[in-house]
Amino acid sequence: MLWTIARKELSELGRDRSVVAVLATYVMMLSISCAVSQWIWAERASAQASRQYAAREDWLNQPTQSPHQATHRGTVVYKCPSPLAGVDSGVAPELGTEIRLEAHQRHETVNSARDNHVRMLRLDFITPALLLQGVSPLVIILISHGLMSREHEQGTWGLLASVGLTWRKAVFGKWLAVYCVAVGLSTPVLLTLISTVIWSPRGIEMSSQELAVRAAALYGSNLLYLAGWCAVGTALSARFSAGTSFVLLISCWAIWTLILPRLAVDLADSRFPLPDEHSLRDSRATAVRQGSDGRHSLQEFNAALEQGLLQKYGVAKLSDLPIDLRAARLLAGEKFTNALDDRAERQISEIFQQQYRVVEDLVWFSPYLSIRSISSALAGTDRGHHDTFINAAEQYRRAFVESMNTAEMERQFPGTDAAAARAFWSQVPEFQQHFPSATTVLSAHRRSLAGLFFWCLALAMLALLLPRGGLS
Repeated sequence: MLWTIARKELSELGRDRSVVAVLATYVMMLSISCAVSQWIWAERASAQASRQYAAREDWLNQPTQSPHQATHRGTVVYKCPSPLAGVDSGVAPELGTEIRLEAHQRHETVNSARDNHVRMLRLDFITPALLLQGVSPLVIILISHGLMSREHEQGTWGLLASVGLTWRKAVFGKWLAVYCVAVGLSTPVLLTLISTVIWSPRGIEMSSQELAVRAAALYGSNLLYLAGWCAVGTALSARFSAGTSFVLLISCWAIWTLILPRLAVDLADSRFPLPDEHSLRDSRATAVRQGSDGRHSLQEFNAALEQGLLQKYGVAKLSDLPIDLRAARLLAGEKFTNALDDRAERQISEIFQQQYRVVEDLVWFSPYLSIRSISSALAGTDRGHHDTFINAAEQYRRAFVESMNTAEMERQFPGTDAAAARAFWSQVPEFQQHFPSATTVLSAHRRSLAGLFFWCLALAMLALLLPRGGLS
């Protein structure tokens, strides 16, 4: 019975040339978006890999003979795009793609758009994910706003009820028809995800299985989001005339997709503003210049290091140490500046967490907030993944600086032979970019997932409730 109703509705939609034209236009737009986005991100991934290779070769072939001077010469690491960035670019384009690593300095990513906003929303509706999440609901509204009201306006509901068709079966059958159309509209995204899983390069730390899980979860969450829109379209059509339900659905789309997300961002920013970057840099520079951050001094770091070295080498005086004491003190200086950086980063991280909690509190009222959070996280293009890259780069910087300063302290040098020098510099391993597991990502966004499930369930129940005077 349900499939009979669904086939009947699909047949009627197929006979409406204006609807067919809209559906065909949307699918064409989405297909072009998928193809262009995939090409753009494949080119970016290739370019980033080439730059990383060049930076590694520059490090291995550097002319300096001093390990400490090599830390000042530094290197650069590049963020490799997630394979799923071609479907949902998230906020990755705004957060920068490369970062310089050197001693005593913690640099920001190049071209980073760091401002006082929670940059999790991009409303340009150009990428495949944004077309699917922002424009598909409009298409669903177009085909669903008059489904049930048409039966009353044309006087056919009494005839359908007389042959044993219940209200709930009619609603569910019509919802099924609209959902079939919605799934069909998402086909270009599905094909893009499949091709990404099959042909994605393996130059990053993400296994084929992990990539497949992320792609499946990404597509499944979007299907759930579209199911909710099909439910709200059917529910309002069952309770109001076609014109009224159309106005209400458009209003819901505007509020959920445009107004509430913008208000969430502005509210988070106004309640928890980020500190001024200039003041942070000035504070750090003052602490370095004075040798103290108000809590710990450089002298304390030096004293702890010297005491540890005396115990390690079993001598009573610093002059008896069989190492370069100046280089050893450079290690203490790095620990001091690292402590300064950690303090500032913790402050910023706490503010970002407070901002995101404000936004997450509103996912119960805007399904678009939920799906954007989940989608960009699974695609690996949200701020969380960017912070993972930044933290990995910082740990890599500290490790290679410590390694080179230790070599300087122990009087180990590359020598003049090219092969030996290259082997010496290769003691610093290549930078590896890691992606958290899909389980970790979903766990971190469980509130958004709960909000999406709650929204869909509530709308499904609303659709199946009998309107006043309706037949069971």
